[in-house]
Amino acid sequence: MRTPLLIPAIALSAGSLAWTTWSLVDLLGAGPIGLTVAAGADIIWASVIVAEARGLRIAGYRWPVAAIGWAALLAVGTFLVWHGIARDHTAMAVAGPLLPIGAKLVWLLALADMRDPSALTHDEQAKLAAMERGLRLAEAEHQIELRQRRMTAERLLADVSVDFEIELTRQEKGRELARRAPIAIAPITAEPEAPPVVLSAPAKTSKKQPPVDPAGPDGELVDDVPSLFEGAHAPVVYFLRNGTRVKIGTSQNLRRRVTSLSLRRDDVIRVEHGTQHYERSLHRRFADLRAGDTEWFELRGALAEYLGEPPVEPAEPAAEPEAQRPEPSPPSTALVLASSLATAPEPEAQPANAFGFSAHLTAQSAQRAEAVEKVVELLAQDPGLTSGQVAEALSVSPATAKRYLREARRTA
Repeated sequence: MRTPLLIPAIALSAGSLAWTTWSLVDLLGAGPIGLTVAAGADIIWASVIVAEARGLRIAGYRWPVAAIGWAALLAVGTFLVWHGIARDHTAMAVAGPLLPIGAKLVWLLALADMRDPSALTHDEQAKLAAMERGLRLAEAEHQIELRQRRMTAERLLADVSVDFEIELTRQEKGRELARRAPIAIAPITAEPEAPPVVLSAPAKTSKKQPPVDPAGPDGELVDDVPSLFEGAHAPVVYFLRNGTRVKIGTSQNLRRRVTSLSLRRDDVIRVEHGTQHYERSLHRRFADLRAGDTEWFELRGALAEYLGEPPVEPAEPAAEPEAQRPEPSPPSTALVLASSLATAPEPEAQPANAFGFSAHLTAQSAQRAEAVEKVVELLAQDPGLTSGQVAEALSVSPATAKRYLREARRTA
């Protein structure tokens, strides 16, 4: 708060500084030493006045500041008395110290008047400062604790996310494995004396894993093909025919692969030892006959020569629908022939020595040639013969009937 004593205190301090500066310069001379001492005395005097006005404490006490102020005043007064004595001027020696002493006293009165009665004491301010420091420390500790909790929560969330990704990947792999391993259904022979098939849960037995390496050099024909349909085996490269196309693939369970494609065993026209590497080389060899990005190839050209099969056309000419053409009445001889053919259906399983799979005519090829000859006879009796009639007469699949009819037309 302001006080009327502030103005006289400032005026007396200014006069005291001027008088002290002049006295020191006059006593010591106007050279560098005199000016330096005078400026230093003025700076000390002004600093002490400011320190007392701000209530500065040293080691928690205010008296050291006051002691420094009185010591500075004593030193200034001593110089002023010395200056009067040096000038042989008794009045100057006596009155010289009065100006700084008066300025000091007026400053003490002004500082006392400027103090606020309601202001906190030094001890109270120190207590408040300690409390403020404690609050800042508690706030800093709280911030650190929050950061630690946040880091712990983020780590837990990351662990849960990783566990979730692992479980999700495991389930996806399980579903993919289930899709790639279909149930293998063994063919059931229609024997009258066979007992009824009872489905039961298979016993959990340790299955012997098939060999990883082929049983022979790549490209060598498999001698015992029927044994491949008994279960898992070493990797082989098979040639599976369906109509005008042949699938070139690799398998370690040929029976399961043929069943999954809804084809028959006699549709397998060649089996060689080999792995996927050898299979890919065959794909590259017959790339010009490949159907898109699949493993199916057109049975013609170099592939037909390689398999020893007669080349076939890519597609059969469209036949007139049976609903739009009257049913022909074949002669009685055709009925007798059809009846005799129906009593001898195409066998499902070949003997063990029926799988030669060489470039020469095999037992399967002989059977196919015989069936084609029968279709030629039917075609001679009825030029409008359809594949459905051939399938019914020979008890074969529609795809096989189409193949027989196509070969019979070329032969005719």
